[in-house]
Amino acid sequence: MVEAGTVTLQARVAADQPVQDHAIRVDGETVASSRGEGSHPVLSAEVRLEAGRHDVTFEATNEYGSATRRLRLHATAMTTQRLAGRDRVATAAAISQDLYGNGEASAALLARADDFPDSLAGAPAAREVGGPLLLTRGDGLSDTARQELSRVLADGATVYLLGGQGALGDRVATDVEALGFAAKRLAGSGRYETAVRIAETIPETRTAFVASGEGFADALAAAAVAGDRGWPILLTAQDRLPEEVGAYMDRAGFDTVHVVGGAGVIDDSVVAELNRRAGSVSRVAGGTRFETARALSLRFMPETATVGGASGEEFADALAGGVHAAADGAPLALVAGNRLFQPQRRQLRRLQPETAVVYGGRAAVSPGVVEGLRAASVESGELRVERASLRDGQTVQALEGVDFTLNRPINLAESHVAVTIGGNEVGGAIQHVNGADTMRFRVDNLPDGVAYGETHRVVVRLLATSGAAGPAVTDLQRTLRQRGFWLPSVDGQFGMPTLHAVRAFQKAQGLERDGVVADATRAALAQQRGAPEPRSDSSRAYEVDLERGIVLFVEGGQTRWVFDASAGHGEYYTFEGSTYRANTTTGFDQAMVRQIDGVREAARGDLYRPKYFDGSRGIALHGYTSVPPSHASSGCVRIPIGAMDKVWRIDPGLGTPVHVYPVDYYG
Repeated sequence: MVEAGTVTLQARVAADQPVQDHAIRVDGETVASSRGEGSHPVLSAEVRLEAGRHDVTFEATNEYGSATRRLRLHATAMTTQRLAGRDRVATAAAISQDLYGNGEASAALLARADDFPDSLAGAPAAREVGGPLLLTRGDGLSDTARQELSRVLADGATVYLLGGQGALGDRVATDVEALGFAAKRLAGSGRYETAVRIAETIPETRTAFVASGEGFADALAAAAVAGDRGWPILLTAQDRLPEEVGAYMDRAGFDTVHVVGGAGVIDDSVVAELNRRAGSVSRVAGGTRFETARALSLRFMPETATVGGASGEEFADALAGGVHAAADGAPLALVAGNRLFQPQRRQLRRLQPETAVVYGGRAAVSPGVVEGLRAASVESGELRVERASLRDGQTVQALEGVDFTLNRPINLAESHVAVTIGGNEVGGAIQHVNGADTMRFRVDNLPDGVAYGETHRVVVRLLATSGAAGPAVTDLQRTLRQRGFWLPSVDGQFGMPTLHAVRAFQKAQGLERDGVVADATRAALAQQRGAPEPRSDSSRAYEVDLERGIVLFVEGGQTRWVFDASAGHGEYYTFEGSTYRANTTTGFDQAMVRQIDGVREAARGDLYRPKYFDGSRGIALHGYTSVPPSHASSGCVRIPIGAMDKVWRIDPGLGTPVHVYPVDYYG
């Protein structure tokens, strides 16, 4: 990453023999060259780089041959500013100091530094009263907050305490008054009524946000918009609208209410209740907290020269930062410690901001994320493989190492490589080679049924995920499980189980089956799309949907779980001198007739804990190490190993009906 403008490029060569030619090229144009300057020449060039990506090539030639080194430079005109202190209390003070000069604030809000419920609604109130939102400990006024109040306020100004005595004790009020300020408490019987008391400080408005009071992420994401527009933030429980909130809404008579967050945090029943109390109710949500923050930016701040960034894993910095972002008319992007996830990258590519303001220290938002903010501002388009050293149809022996060159650098922690050989997914290791946009993939082992030395169709794809670990993945996993797409657990790690769950969701929605949470998949998640309805009304059954490539476990007439699956590919194959067709037996009159609680060794691949529903042909539902996006088996129905363990736990016996459709799938 370099600043846009004039950049000095320098190439040093060390060779055994004199270098005959030496050149530097930028985007294909020679910017410096030399001839015959010994075996250790140094070549420099001053180049003006516009904001964007630039390909730089260094070349040197002598009588033994040529050497070339390529790199890709990202030039950005975006400036970054970090507002931070030694801790969260000091960070809030630093934000206040950037907003207001000495004695310039009309009032101030004070919130507890180590607990969020009573402070979530504070950002629009701070903007309304014309002052900062500062933090303190609960049992007395922190020294840092004391100093900042004394600096930023005129004598006799009002300091609003957010929350009751359980949040900010009487000692805090006493300390504030000792400084010559009036202490006014905004508090109710709990977090929901406290949010109402805070909302009452905002003059009459016809629009409000409603966010979860059980978590902080969505309310914080809305804070910048709420402060900028002067809209209050009200809080709700997941499955009910608190009475005190409903009563306030009746008094206020809102025309428009924006619900922040998906059905996983605020039930549709709450939205229905809001519809009875407001003229228009809409939901602003994404599949994760990070995508919800981006959705708010898209909807309410589509064009801005500044963007704010704060940790989405802790509340404190984003709480005070939301007030600052609102003052700049900037959206607040939530990040995760040392990772900048795809929703924020897309947001920055769209906005092309001139300035990014980061709230919090290096522990909260790492320098790598700050560099990511700058890099993302000059990226364009989705990730793609531009060149690969392996081509379809090469022999398996050639798959010792596959080099990829991408259209832009990536973080390997946020990527997944999918390689299929003969329709079977294989796993392997990937590492950077010669730069962040070139990688090498090595296969760990070949799948059963694929022999060395044979020619098979090889497909290599590098898939950028929404993140390999952290809150974004946790939110995604929780959403998928809530909607019935099987995952063994919510662990925050984007591994193969999560990939299969994403792929099952994509198959169910008719999307591209790549396991990537890109635009179309994010949109489907945001639209609350769930598991498909079963075609049977059986009390318990399996449904194998061949067109979609999924297995539904049905219970009580409802789809309980959806599994990623791969069935018979339908082509003819020869085995031990006989020809067979690789089709899965279709129909609505089959049932589980035999099962093996172990591994069934077979010539064409081992079957894990198979349950047979066509005993005459040996067609079974079973676990397998490879479940590719398309059908690839000889006739059995493959699901992931862990998914098969789940099947045995929820349906250990025999006799369960199996419906395989459409019946004419194989013609």
